[in-house]
Amino acid sequence: MSIGMRPQSSSATPLLLAVLWVVAFGVLGWLGVLLVPNQSYTSAAAITGFILIPSLVIWMVGKAGQQGGWALALLAGLVVFVSDATLRGGLARGLDAQSALKFGIWTAGILLAFWRWREVKAALVQPAPLALAVFGIWCLLTTTYSSTPLYTLGAAAAFLGIWVIAVCMAKVFSPQKGLAIFITALMAAMVISLAMYAVAPDRVMTPMDGGRILRLSGLFGSPNNLGRAAALTLLLVFLAWQRLRLRHALPLMAAALVVCGACLFLSGSRASALGLLVGLAVAILGRRPFLSATVLVGMACVVLVYMLVPDVRDLAISLLSRSGRAAELTTFTGRTEIWQFVLGLIGKSPWLGYGFASTRDIIPEGYAGAYGWTTTSAHNLWLQAWVTTGLIGLVLLVVSLLASLAQMFTDYLPEADSVLAFVVVVGLFEASAVGPSVNLLTFMWVWAAALRAKP
Repeated sequence: MSIGMRPQSSSATPLLLAVLWVVAFGVLGWLGVLLVPNQSYTSAAAITGFILIPSLVIWMVGKAGQQGGWALALLAGLVVFVSDATLRGGLARGLDAQSALKFGIWTAGILLAFWRWREVKAALVQPAPLALAVFGIWCLLTTTYSSTPLYTLGAAAAFLGIWVIAVCMAKVFSPQKGLAIFITALMAAMVISLAMYAVAPDRVMTPMDGGRILRLSGLFGSPNNLGRAAALTLLLVFLAWQRLRLRHALPLMAAALVVCGACLFLSGSRASALGLLVGLAVAILGRRPFLSATVLVGMACVVLVYMLVPDVRDLAISLLSRSGRAAELTTFTGRTEIWQFVLGLIGKSPWLGYGFASTRDIIPEGYAGAYGWTTTSAHNLWLQAWVTTGLIGLVLLVVSLLASLAQMFTDYLPEADSVLAFVVVVGLFEASAVGPSVNLLTFMWVWAAALRAKP
């Protein structure tokens, strides 16, 4: 397979689209300056950024659509780098500059379909990516009754844009080339996060448990986002390591263990660590059914010992709990309360839900945990899908998962199956790939689902 260059007729369309954006919004910006006098340097910089940055993204998307290659790699790397990155704390509800940038990059991906219909069509004939595409379309339709219609519309468009970019990545590049692009983008984000921790720790450490525990958020805005990015990077590095020569594999693995291991440890994300372990198990045991059965039996024995031996249970609590309280583990750090509240919402609208990504508003309006803390997600992938897109959306995600699992047993592909396992396990404790905003795991799920569909 080529690394992404497909013979196509090059045209000036990408440049023309970018120029049209600059001209149209440059004129609007100029009129705005005339109508609103005494503009500050900050507002002038914002107007300039709104004119120039989208034009560059449009040009890059057009080049990615026409030629693939470096432009498509750069676009995918940009999606991976920015999707979970945020310097904003709390539950900000406005559309700030970084949110607008993410939205522009995600939705610009839809333009790829005009050039890359061959790759899109190849994905649409496979059950797993097809079900995710239909889910995205259903998310768009939920705008008609959503409690947050504008936000749902934007989030659904972003989901479809990410779907197109991820599918094109899976079709144009080999899995190994895709891993290299993702690892490069994520390692850069990890290095920046550690640099921020070294220079200004007070800006990137997030207080948890009423301020008693500090966890690193880095460039990602929350410890869990940083943790899952670090764990995913380690998984991707392991998958790449299996196909690299030793002289290239050892430096990469050493760098990942130091950088990503530090980020994962400082983030304190246990769900991400569990997802990493399961992903590694799938990568190692996928072609070894006897060893897989042995590991499952061993895990069952460990669970029985934990349940039947009090001393072992106390030791596990002391090792795994951050606060030393057993309730922290039995409630999954308060998640059971959130799940109970979300199930109550589902009971009121089980078939249609409240609109894609609507938990951004509907959960904070009715739920408050300890210390007045609330959340914007169901902290579970399946409950998140159910409460926002109803049983219809939930079934579509289950169909995609089952289709991927069926392929795992008939056509094992470690890059696809390990990443999918990671997404699903993290999804037991986080909203994961389906909200309240599209994110890194959204991209990775679609990429993994589309890897086997050949154009």
